[in-house]
Amino acid sequence: MNPKNEHPAGWYLFWGLIIAGAIVGASALIGFLWLGHIIDVKAFNTILYS
Repeated sequence: MNPKNEHPAGWYLFWGLIIAGAIVGASALIGFLWLGHIIDVKAFNTILYS
């Protein structure tokens, strides 16, 4: 039996992909919302001051 602190390579790969996917997904979501916010502000200012 393996000690509890040892895991097969697939276990590390599985959690590595989940963590990487979560980081990339969060970064993409934040970037999308940030970009959308800038576009909304510019559009609002254009309509407001035109």
